[in-house]
Amino acid sequence: MEKKYNKVVLAYSGGLDTSVLIPWLKEHYGCEVIAVSGNVGQGTELDGLEEKALKTGASKLYIEDLTKDFVDDYIIPTMKAGATYEQYLLGTSFARPIIAKRIVDIALKEGADAICHGCTGKGNDQVRFELAIHAFAPQMDIIAPWRFWELNSREIEPVLGACRGLGMASELIIYGNAPMMVSAQCITNTVKGCTHKRGTLMMKDRTGALLPVKNHCSFCYNTIYNPAPLSLLGSEKLVGRLMPDRLRLQFTVEGTEQTEKVLDAFIGSFVYGRDVEAPFRDFTRGHFKRGVE
Repeated sequence: MEKKYNKVVLAYSGGLDTSVLIPWLKEHYGCEVIAVSGNVGQGTELDGLEEKALKTGASKLYIEDLTKDFVDDYIIPTMKAGATYEQYLLGTSFARPIIAKRIVDIALKEGADAICHGCTGKGNDQVRFELAIHAFAPQMDIIAPWRFWELNSREIEPVLGACRGLGMASELIIYGNAPMMVSAQCITNTVKGCTHKRGTLMMKDRTGALLPVKNHCSFCYNTIYNPAPLSLLGSEKLVGRLMPDRLRLQFTVEGTEQTEKVLDAFIGSFVYGRDVEAPFRDFTRGHFKRGVE
């Protein structure tokens, strides 16, 4: 049986990713949601944040001024140390621990059962937040909804409803390989340097699954995609119930034949209302099939 929470503190930015988590948390856990934002110099980005948080269902919003502590305890020591990440100066990354610490302080003060963040499973922000939370409150549960394997239709409905309530346009991917990770490491790099081989490659993980990789050589980064495409082809009734503003077909690694099959299935299902089957066998109806192993 899934654990229930009475009160959850949410790391809140006011963006779409955390705004939709407020109604999702209330729907999923039946809990009170307290939003917390840390001011580390965002300026006008914090304007109107309280109204938005309360409108989407938060019981209250804390906006914590962390600027002085951030400068004194993080920025100046980091600059003195000459800390960099692969030749780049640190930016948003070293603001995460101070934000996480203040969120923990508020969670303990409010008697919260858990802390929620909006990081995905793709990058390092999840690690920065969670290591800091575990350091300051090892007993506190952490909820990371965007890292779940699947987001089913029942859970998507309140998310899209929140978008409509905020006046935000929603878009639903009907077909496409979802990006799982962006890597700054050039996977085509050899001992002689980058081969500058552009286009789409295939990478095999330790389970033998093939993951499409798009090489953006001009900018020295790679996008790794889910091995199985998301597909809602043939699910026009479900999509109609969700009422998204836009539908999207996201082609990344498909050849001409596969693209034509997907387009035929989409037109048959969503334009003419015919019963169609997906023109492939291996696909997922959730956002991610699984992570890279």
